[in-house]
Amino acid sequence: MSADRCRGDGLFAAIDIGGTSVRSTIARCSATSIEIIDTVRIPTPYVSDSQGIRFDAVSAYTKATTALHDYRDNLLSVAIDSWSADYAIERLDGSVDLPISQRQARTSRVISTVDRVAPQHDVFMRAGVRLLPLHTIYQLVADRAAGRLENARSVLLIPDLFVHWLTGRRTAEYTNASSTGLTMLSTRDWDSILVSRLGLAAEIFPSMVHAGDVIGTALPAAGIGSALITAAASHDTASATVALPTADDEPLYISCGSWALVGTTTAAPVLSKEAYEAGFTNEAGIDGVNRFLRVCAGLGLLNECLRSWGMSTDTADPGFIALLRQAEAAPRSPRLFRAEDITLMQSSDLPAHLLEAAQLPKADLTPAVIVRLILDSLAASLARQIELLCHVLKRPPGDVHLVGGGSAIDLLCRMVAEATGRTVWAGPTEATTVGNLLIQARSAGILTADAQELRALARRWFPPRRFDPQPAVRNRGGAAGPQKRP
Repeated sequence: MSADRCRGDGLFAAIDIGGTSVRSTIARCSATSIEIIDTVRIPTPYVSDSQGIRFDAVSAYTKATTALHDYRDNLLSVAIDSWSADYAIERLDGSVDLPISQRQARTSRVISTVDRVAPQHDVFMRAGVRLLPLHTIYQLVADRAAGRLENARSVLLIPDLFVHWLTGRRTAEYTNASSTGLTMLSTRDWDSILVSRLGLAAEIFPSMVHAGDVIGTALPAAGIGSALITAAASHDTASATVALPTADDEPLYISCGSWALVGTTTAAPVLSKEAYEAGFTNEAGIDGVNRFLRVCAGLGLLNECLRSWGMSTDTADPGFIALLRQAEAAPRSPRLFRAEDITLMQSSDLPAHLLEAAQLPKADLTPAVIVRLILDSLAASLARQIELLCHVLKRPPGDVHLVGGGSAIDLLCRMVAEATGRTVWAGPTEATTVGNLLIQARSAGILTADAQELRALARRWFPPRRFDPQPAVRNRGGAAGPQKRP
């Protein structure tokens, strides 16, 4: 950012694209505070066609940027983050194929093909990524096999698509790109050898940028004035880890949104045989920090069930609050499903499928029972992942930081504290947005702090809520109940 635009405070916008909602947040950032001024939230728009469910990026972009118009004369910077893996295909004629949702079971036919030319362990050692069916590498090969990459000019991950529409530039921000399975740890760039092996055209992959880089100035058509477009840590979890409210250098966290990611930060990627066999992955954070984590199904299970019942997914909605009270009063689920199984998210009749996965009778198919089952199962799965992570890293478990939408559900926070036998620090709920804003403020020169210091600021400005386990649970010294590693 040019010197004349750096000052003691400034107005910033963070656009956070989640599986349930798209949020445009305006905040004033200074060296002493982040003051949230306005937040506009819209349901994440989806459309269906012959290819399945797609993220309606055009509608989301229009509504998210329109929410910023009233502030266009004063905005210093805007940055975007979203979930990972999904992408849009930009055609040579300028048209864009909307992202196909990773929840579509469309990669199963190509997994063996990819594994023959790019064995999973080889990808793990090169990219640090433990591949799952939803990963970009499989989606791209599925698109290539179906002919969808013909006449492609570029492939743009969701935040990079918004950046392209805002600036006209084609880029790929590294924290998000690092989760695709197509980058190299040694170069922090695209893996040209792997791309060639897979029969993908190197020219469709945009140039790499890094969190905090200023990409350009907003085009007049964007309607947000001359705001600078800054690269956030565009993988939403990468931004969320910036805002973990702790000064610890390797905090133990659960980022619980549509997906639940259990992880910590490490100075370098963890590429041990034990980490690979346990299903952990390495993704980039800011300042060269590594995010070591494992993925579970998360609140997407709850949200999909709520949608199937015609209910709101807003945690502040009276109907949602009433249902949580009913679930809390319901008996503890006698049998659970394993939320580590991310294919659960692909079911067409999720409530019935979850009962089947837990081997419970369909006569129990009531919303309160299903919600209780989801939260009990999720807490137990998260406890297993924390135990496993600490075992792989050979570190004692400490307090757990739970951020994201799950931190707004007190019942879940208490369940996780009980299941882990550890103190849970809950919040901020909008950790991704806070991290996005912290990165922008640092890029603008308003803050001068490393990753650990940014987390300390987050704790001071957005103090978390504390949930302690019951003494009988804590005395067990570990996760509640007998645990089996996945």
